[in-house]
Amino acid sequence: MRAKWERAVDEFLARTPDAIWNGGHKALVEQLNELIPTQGAVESAFPALEKFRQMQNVMYDIYNNGGCNLMYLEDRDQWGVSKAVASNLRLHPEKLEERTLAAMFAAAAEFGIQVPRAA
Repeated sequence: MRAKWERAVDEFLARTPDAIWNGGHKALVEQLNELIPTQGAVESAFPALEKFRQMQNVMYDIYNNGGCNLMYLEDRDQWGVSKAVASNLRLHPEKLEERTLAAMFAAAAEFGIQVPRAA
């Protein structure tokens, strides 16, 4: 039997074909990822891009690892969320998507990248 969080993720991704994890906003995600260092945090001059990096890491850990790294969270700076928030996002993938989208659009604005909200 699948865990509650797994069912929530599966159902969300099935009903949301344009979710980031499903390849939604691919061009913008790729454009922003080119600005993110391959290792470590983004320079402090770009806080929105750093938040986007963190949210992508949260999304990756939840969707690939079941959030196991987040559940043993000791360094909030690495992830940008507390253990309680991570646990909530794990059960509510629509909230994870909303936070990641907000971070993505803020990062795009930080670099002057024009993106229609309906992209």
